[in-house]
Amino acid sequence: RLASGYMPDPFSGALSVSGPEDPSWKAGGGSTYATAADLHRFVRAFYGGKLLESTEPAAVFGETKVRGKRALRVSGSFPGTSAQMLHLIEEDRTIIVLSNNYAGVPGEIVNGIDAWLAGEAVPVPSIKLMANASDPDGRILGKYELEGIPFPFLIEVRHGRMIANWNPVRQSALLRIGTDTWFSPFDWATLKFHFDDAGRVTSAEWIGTGRPPLKITRIEEKK
Repeated sequence: RLASGYMPDPFSGALSVSGPEDPSWKAGGGSTYATAADLHRFVRAFYGGKLLESTEPAAVFGETKVRGKRALRVSGSFPGTSAQMLHLIEEDRTIIVLSNNYAGVPGEIVNGIDAWLAGEAVPVPSIKLMANASDPDGRILGKYELEGIPFPFLIEVRHGRMIANWNPVRQSALLRIGTDTWFSPFDWATLKFHFDDAGRVTSAEWIGTGRPPLKITRIEEKK
């Protein structure tokens, strides 16, 4: 009675059933079964000082800002699954989302739930692809860094289609939704590029749901 795990198809943006995985190589998340309720109880005990009284939670997971509020965020994934936890320190609110999809969508769901609980409007995502959505665009090929993420990603062409390649497992289709804008189904995010008159990338932003845009920096142009 377990759900099948799914992996995003980096070429079509659709989903495929994840292949069998041997989790023995991965400690922690690779050898653990839990429910959202189990994790919620664990998080409440940990952040409430009942589990490890001498440990400051922010020292373990790092502190960030959500809607201008102090927050702690933890995520994890394994082929076919992903999870996201958000704990609002000042509001003493914890949100847990588990998914049988390797894509980073739980993070966007958590953001939307938090905004809804705070009484803010939560826009319903709507994506309309252009007719030539998969056509390559040589202007944006190359290596990039995303603000706050410690590893780069490549925008490249494979089998005639644009993809964002983070590593051998984490890859997403890039589908055109505007003359200077692409959609990443893996993250349900929009990548918007700005060009000079010669067609060179001058700046770019990563636009997700429920969070401010993140800066994308080009570190290597594909020759």
